[in-house]
Amino acid sequence: IVQVHKATSVKYKWTLQHENTSPWTNDVMINENGATRIHCHFSEEGSAMIFDRTNGIQLTLNPVSKTAYLSKKVAMSEKQRLFNRLDWITTLHEKATEYIGQERINGIQTDLYKSVGPFKSTLVWVNPRTNLPVRVIEERFPNPNPGIIVPSVTIEANDFGMSTGELDTISISVPDVGVQEYGKFTYTDFEWNTYIDPALFSTDVPDGYNVYEKKFNDADASEADIVASLQFWAETFSDALPLNINELAEPNKIKQMLLKKFYKGQDPNMEYRQAVEFVNDVILKAVQFGQEKKAQKNWFVNSEPVSLGEADKPLYWWKVEDTNTYRVICGDLSIRDENELPQ
Repeated sequence: IVQVHKATSVKYKWTLQHENTSPWTNDVMINENGATRIHCHFSEEGSAMIFDRTNGIQLTLNPVSKTAYLSKKVAMSEKQRLFNRLDWITTLHEKATEYIGQERINGIQTDLYKSVGPFKSTLVWVNPRTNLPVRVIEERFPNPNPGIIVPSVTIEANDFGMSTGELDTISISVPDVGVQEYGKFTYTDFEWNTYIDPALFSTDVPDGYNVYEKKFNDADASEADIVASLQFWAETFSDALPLNINELAEPNKIKQMLLKKFYKGQDPNMEYRQAVEFVNDVILKAVQFGQEKKAQKNWFVNSEPVSLGEADKPLYWWKVEDTNTYRVICGDLSIRDENELPQ
């Protein structure tokens, strides 16, 4: 007889430690719909982040400065939209690749499971009576290939003439390519199926807060993002196109590109928002597309310089899955199909 318990809510502590940094702990709570609230102890005391993945909303509240940052995703992939963090954490051990044995945790005899994936290792201690985790440790390891990165871009409001010290650090997630530094994430102090006030997951901004609202397109990365990013690059750096797609997100270069395109000295707040959205919606999507292909060993680049307008010269190309066809982006930013590997 197997007793199955459905989780309707959970509270736990989430301790994060990156390479050469001190650990910090956040309090996390998740409801049945997967909505998540995180109380952050690395910033202002009492600050909270609320994630409503179903509707693509993230709200960050700072009760000290009475500031609210509201992000709305205008498009999401089906995988993102359907992701439920509560379901994810309750089934970690069911996806494990190895059963280690039993171990006593806080007076509970637990079953220990281990999963090993590309650049990641996960240990899950489970209470066999409830079939729910009591501790989780995730370790993420750097990818030794310097050509594969998970880019992060920081945009500062004062660069656009704003008096506020506001900044946005935007990053992307590329599954199974590794990260740039070691990270350890420990989940402890689980409280399952306890009452949590639904109001804590509300994404309505409380009265009296100054609201900064952003909209992001979080659809899957596409080849169209690469074309738009290359055109953006060429507007700043003459006609030379980058052979290394990672250069599209290189901090100093992207700052030059953003200021040239968006900073007009007219409406600093609007110009700053436009720059943030363009980085999230287009630039990092282009780099993500290339990283995913690199991780699959399916990304090829011309060894010779390519300039904008050279229609006969391929810049990037990759093989379409389950076919013998290559998609090729050329110097004039057109895309064509080839049946043989471009030379």
